[in-house]
Amino acid sequence: MARPRTELGTWGKITTVGQIQRGESWVNVGDGEKPERHRARTKIRDLDGKLRDVERYGPTKTRAEAVLKAALRDRVAPKQGDVMRLDMALVKAGELWLEQVDRPDSGRAKSTATQYRRNFGRYLEGSSIAELTLAEVNSVPIIRAYLQGVADNHGTGAAKTARSVLSGILTMAVEDGVLEVNAARQVRPAKAKEPRKTKHQIRRSLTPAERDALLSAVEGDEASQQRDLVDVVRFMLGTAVRVSEALAVEWADLDFDAGTVHIRGTKSEAADRELDLPGWLLDALRARRKERGVTKSDLVFPSLRDTLRDSVNVMHQLRDVLDRSGFEWVTSHTFRRTAATRLHDAGVPIVRAADQLGHADPSMTLRNYIGRRGDTKGNAEHL
Repeated sequence: MARPRTELGTWGKITTVGQIQRGESWVNVGDGEKPERHRARTKIRDLDGKLRDVERYGPTKTRAEAVLKAALRDRVAPKQGDVMRLDMALVKAGELWLEQVDRPDSGRAKSTATQYRRNFGRYLEGSSIAELTLAEVNSVPIIRAYLQGVADNHGTGAAKTARSVLSGILTMAVEDGVLEVNAARQVRPAKAKEPRKTKHQIRRSLTPAERDALLSAVEGDEASQQRDLVDVVRFMLGTAVRVSEALAVEWADLDFDAGTVHIRGTKSEAADRELDLPGWLLDALRARRKERGVTKSDLVFPSLRDTLRDSVNVMHQLRDVLDRSGFEWVTSHTFRRTAATRLHDAGVPIVRAADQLGHADPSMTLRNYIGRRGDTKGNAEHL
């Protein structure tokens, strides 16, 4: 029967032998000879799968063994974080997963990777399952109880997000051969016991009058002026781009003669697009360039340090002015929904509206971004 294979990062039996020096070489002691040092040796299966000899020395047998064991631990410890193991804590496995998510070849947009990291810190770090091992956490009852707690405390949407992050970690463990199945996939979505009340209206878009009133409120808000939020809001309302896309625009992306802007979206191939700019927005951008000039970063909306602004901070600033201006129900997605609805009402094909928003699938634009006002007048004559 074949001997069981040594597991990765483990070693076999340690053997010791006394040695003496003869000339420039050390040799094993013979009968009756007193050793000048002791050599401790073993075989370790390194994390690349190869079996190698490792040896260390000491004045005594005990010391040689202690030095060797310390070297073996040091040899394995720095690399153990590079591979998942059944006995690894979920929070540590999550850090490995985030490292893979952050890689350029992960296929995920930078904004998506940032959101994963933020949600990992919000819902998994410090949670009731954070210190459980992968073997312990990969259980339907444990995952169900955890997600139900997130849903009850933070809402159904938060539980969905937490499930996505947890499932991503466990999927990587399955791919690495550490787990056989991903138990998170067998747990149904958790819903809050009592739906959270929110003032946001996710299906509503701004009417022309509301849009003008919102823009006037932001333009007249002293805090928004100090935060350089006014032109960002103008740009978003005039283009229907995402917050992160607006903040990434450089002056080189603008063609004032053609009246266009290149949006370097990252969510999909369709997100990288060229958009026509309305005349009023072109005038506002020309005025901004004349007043502020072009900084070293070339960003149109840079931070005070002339760096790329954090989209989450800008979202918080936007939330503040909207709440103070009586637009509690509005979110940044409302800007995009408003643009899509205006294009739809003007008879623009849904495909062109999808291109404006940077959607690869026009059905998503129709399903989620065309504002519904609940107006059924005139339907009866067609029934």
